[in-house]
Amino acid sequence: MNYMAEATWENYDPEKQADLRIAKLLALLPSDVQTILDAGCGNGIITNKLIAKYQ
Repeated sequence: MNYMAEATWENYDPEKQADLRIAKLLALLPSDVQTILDAGCGNGIITNKLIAKYQ
């Protein structure tokens, strides 16, 4: 993704990007994980999508 290109932002869908990141994140987590710690910064879009499954 070229962040400097105008075309990148014309069709940018933050929800779709978040869903792609969540799918990749979930693939990395062991099946017995019950809690998630959000120690990052940002708007919480990823964490908010995980709260239905994790504590």
